[in-house]
Amino acid sequence: MEPKGDAAKKILERLKKGPTTPKQLQDDLCLSHSTVFHNLRKDSILFKLGLIEQLEDGKYAAKGSSSEEARIRESYSSLRRKLLRNPSSEELAGQIQKTPATTKVLLFKYIPEYREPAEDEIASRPYGRCLQVVALNRQVRKAGLRKE
Repeated sequence: MEPKGDAAKKILERLKKGPTTPKQLQDDLCLSHSTVFHNLRKDSILFKLGLIEQLEDGKYAAKGSSSEEARIRESYSSLRRKLLRNPSSEELAGQIQKTPATTKVLLFKYIPEYREPAEDEIASRPYGRCLQVVALNRQVRKAGLRKE
């Protein structure tokens, strides 16, 4: 059993790394369901002190951490798991609805270990190429260069 307050500290530290679901917190921190939900309630110390917030998608995040940073990190991690490699800035741009150039700057800002995948790395994963085309099509439509 965790000493009182240790679970709240662990949860806060994990949420500072990016938004997550209660189930992910349980798994990542090896905490019980009741411990996690106790610390995520609106009347918990973390909420009362204004340290955490619940996002529109049901995930929880630490306040004060950039929501942009959290969104970039979450999108990057999610896409990386799907592709089994680093996503390109073009692939990620479609998910976060930014231009590929802006996405590249944000990736290097928030994920210092990021590197662009090589073309042969992208080509070796057809799913990855498909996402890249979808992302580019979104950018073209957004720019008004092609009508649907």
